Amino acid sequence: MSFDYTMEGLTYPDFNHTFKLTDAVSDMDSLEGMAVEQDTSAANAVKLATDGGEVVGFILVAENGVSQGEGITVTVSTKGGRRVKTSAELSVGDYIVGAGAGAVKAAGTGVKTDIKVWEVINATTAVVFQK
Repeated sequence: MSFDYTMEGLTYPDFNHTFKLTDAVSDMDSLEGMAVEQDTSAANAVKLATDGGEVVGFILVAENGVSQGEGITVTVSTKGGRRVKTSAELSVGDYIVGAGAGAVKAAGTGVKTDIKVWEVINATTAVVFQK
């Protein structure tokens, strides 16, 4: 009998943090699993990862408080294993950076980040682990 192992779902609740999302978003359901980077225009704020941006974590939950004047609040996982959206097919062992619109891509030769691909699901989905 063989077993398949995965890093997906290996989370650390102590490393889940709540931030304000500064991007305008029309589809709240599409935010889960999106990569974010720090938005330095405001305190305690993140934005969807831009092309080449330093990914700080991945959205677990998004809450829409716009009608109450609160904006969009996101809970971000900053450590552990997650299934994420990719802009192109990655390889196991690739380090990642932002690819734009909250997706990720390979960081490039010689660039090391805290996030590495552990499993490739398909051309647009991978499982990454963030240390």
